[in-house]
Amino acid sequence: ERLFGQLKDDDRIITGNGAACVITFQACKIKQGQRLFTNSGCAAMGYGFPAALGVAVSDNTKRTVCIDGDGSFMMNLQELATVAWNKLNLKIIILNNNGYLSIRQTQRNLFQPPFIGIDEKSGVGFPDFEKLADAFGVGYYVLRGEDECDSILTKALESDGPCIIEAVVDPDQNFAPKSSSKVLPDGRITSPSLDDMAPFLPREEFDSIKFA
Repeated sequence: ERLFGQLKDDDRIITGNGAACVITFQACKIKQGQRLFTNSGCAAMGYGFPAALGVAVSDNTKRTVCIDGDGSFMMNLQELATVAWNKLNLKIIILNNNGYLSIRQTQRNLFQPPFIGIDEKSGVGFPDFEKLADAFGVGYYVLRGEDECDSILTKALESDGPCIIEAVVDPDQNFAPKSSSKVLPDGRITSPSLDDMAPFLPREEFDSIKFA
């Protein structure tokens, strides 16, 4: 919400999958003239950054804002060299939720520990994004709380050239509401109807609302 409050009416916004898409769609307020690109529905990891790169190359007189997860960004981070070399007006917001939130949520919902490949404790490592930005010669800013949100966003968005804005978010903040499978008492996993979303209501309450 704070981000879109500062964006201009000719900005182009690109979101990756998972949290980057869900958070943006829940909170954004699109201005007339803006364009928002996403791969929601397909949700292939790694879409956000290269899509934003393509948008920035198409017209670098306008600002491009990429909102991507730390996991997805890792799949194409080498393209920071392309961004830096071409001095693209690209602001990259990396949502640092310490790993793969979508996979983490699925494993926690459907299975018991041990969990595999979701964060630094289970086999997934990430670089220091400040050092990464410095290595490629792009600007770096970090958001650690709401109290500094407006000032950091203003500095980053109005800075010259490309930059990374690392937004540190709660790794345990799940998507809600969410289309999700559910585990039945006998252990079977089933996919409910699209209107029956997680967190699931007791069946009696759901039916009373659905047929009211």
